[in-house]
Amino acid sequence: MEDDFISRTPNGLFAEATVRDVSLIFHIEGKGESNDITKLPDYIFYNSIISNFFDGKYEIKVEGGKTTLKSIVENLSSLSDGDSHIIFMDRDHDEILSNGLIDNDFVFYTFGYSYENDFWTSKVLKKILSSLLAGNPKIDGFINDWKKLEKKISFIHKFNLLSKVNGQQIFNFGGLCGVIFKYINGSFVIDPSCTLRVKNLWNGFGVHFTPETRTTNKFLKRKFYSHPGYLIQGHAYEFYALEAIHQLNSSCQFFEQNSKSFSIYKNIAFAHFSEAPRNFMSTSAIDYYEKIFTNIQQA
Repeated sequence: MEDDFISRTPNGLFAEATVRDVSLIFHIEGKGESNDITKLPDYIFYNSIISNFFDGKYEIKVEGGKTTLKSIVENLSSLSDGDSHIIFMDRDHDEILSNGLIDNDFVFYTFGYSYENDFWTSKVLKKILSSLLAGNPKIDGFINDWKKLEKKISFIHKFNLLSKVNGQQIFNFGGLCGVIFKYINGSFVIDPSCTLRVKNLWNGFGVHFTPETRTTNKFLKRKFYSHPGYLIQGHAYEFYALEAIHQLNSSCQFFEQNSKSFSIYKNIAFAHFSEAPRNFMSTSAIDYYEKIFTNIQQA
């Protein structure tokens, strides 16, 4: 995505940290269609966070998927002086579905499942709707309904996670993950056929009381892991938020909208978030990232 003239070997990484006039190089998980990394959502999110929480010169490198980042971690681990590099990965469900999180002083994870879960807060949704529907009294009620919908959807995703630890899967990750909802008479209603399908698949798997299910259920009872931002997969979480915004916005228009304006919603969201991320992040996420960057600057 950029002119990467320095190799990712240990010596190359060391040279990179030496020749660039920055205190830290942040390697982040992310990818997209733009050749300009500054226009990638992952970059915008992390640049907003880092510029707000970190006091110093830095560079951000968008490295692609987690496999690439793990390779960089291995190379950095062999350096005697690797403290000028920081790795940020999506948390995903690694603590449940893989060998857990990497325990290394220069490796950090998103608060929620991925950056989307930390970004698409109810405060961001309210800002978008306030820009589109200034003064509309429906906005506050919508936010309350969104939080209720969020909990219902997270329950569905929890069943998918419990299925996955048993080698099964209720839905593939993409778009709305088959979770269809409508904004009807001032509240969100999940399509009953969706709920029935999830129930039938879950019952058909016959994994209600397996050791894997019991262990995962116990893990998910911890407060940190019980919130929707952890349970719902990141890309799906973004789709749910955008679809919810679209449905309320459409219901308030005089003329029917023939197409969805997701790019408009995202532009509004990222523009405001990048200016003042703390105004839109959850209190828990702010505390989480403050602790990370305090540790980074004290290292």
